[in-house]
Amino acid sequence: MEKNILISVVIPVYNRRNYIVAAIQSILNQTYQHFELIIINDGSTDDSLSIIQSFKDDRIRIINNTKNKGVAAVGNQGILAAKGKYLARLDSDDIALPTRLETQLAFLEKYPDIAILGTQALIFNTNKIFKRQLNVPMQPSILPIYSLFHCPFIQPSILVRTDIIKEFYYDEDFESAEDYELWTRILRKYKGGNLSETLVKYRMHDTNFSKIQNEKQLESIRRIYQRNLEYIRMPYSQEDLEVYLKASGSYQQQLTIDELQKVKGWLVKMQNHLLTQENFDSKEVREVFGIVWFELFRKSSYLGVRGLKMYFFQSNFKGHSLIKSFTLIAKYTLASPLFNFKLPQ
Repeated sequence: MEKNILISVVIPVYNRRNYIVAAIQSILNQTYQHFELIIINDGSTDDSLSIIQSFKDDRIRIINNTKNKGVAAVGNQGILAAKGKYLARLDSDDIALPTRLETQLAFLEKYPDIAILGTQALIFNTNKIFKRQLNVPMQPSILPIYSLFHCPFIQPSILVRTDIIKEFYYDEDFESAEDYELWTRILRKYKGGNLSETLVKYRMHDTNFSKIQNEKQLESIRRIYQRNLEYIRMPYSQEDLEVYLKASGSYQQQLTIDELQKVKGWLVKMQNHLLTQENFDSKEVREVFGIVWFELFRKSSYLGVRGLKMYFFQSNFKGHSLIKSFTLIAKYTLASPLFNFKLPQ
């Protein structure tokens, strides 16, 4: 692999004095060293800017916004400023593992038909204690179907061809879900994929933008789903749209048995519709709907024998692997009143 391929790494910053040093250092410590690091201070009111300026490295370019413009606008600033063949994103409170750029660059150079590449992530809290693994599907053919329900990439893990992302840009009208909206548009024209390796650490804390902007995010996702249904040419009502949001877990609430019955009906209808579309592979459609169905039950509290019966026997969704089956049976058994033990989500 050539060592002179320039990568533009973009880190937006807004009031991240406690985390920005680790984020910047994680890029400077990469095994692949031919990059420009574009750090955009988006009107921080703490001392984030002075911390950024304390780094003395010729590869660092600082853009300072005197007023806060917001995540999508700053993302577009980074795209405009990028000079590299590839553009990488990292959030100012996350950490890139040392081989991240090298591994992703090697893959994209080997497979020129892939436009955007993400990785898996490790979620940790502010005390750097491991919480859980965050995984997304890997296969390029699966991602467009998966994106009908969930964001197909973990944003701080992506490496994208700069000329391609300059065709699109973030839509600033989709606040708190601008990345999901962008990746969905790109996947309708180009291929994307995710590596199996975990190459970023995603920090979870109370000031995560997505947590404090939940209502705005929900409205943005609702409009993304409307576009999804228009894209697959599927008729829907407003009630259907709300059930669709529940099916994807967008409300971030556990569903009752009765709610799951409605969700199942919508998912069956949606799956059957996609199976009639020539541009969707039937096996992959069934695989994604199996994933969606499993996740609804995995995230639910105790649903008892009735819940297990619904999962295993009362749906048309595939994917009842031994591991998934054991996971649900163990979860519902331990969470039953007999054991009175609540498993973490």
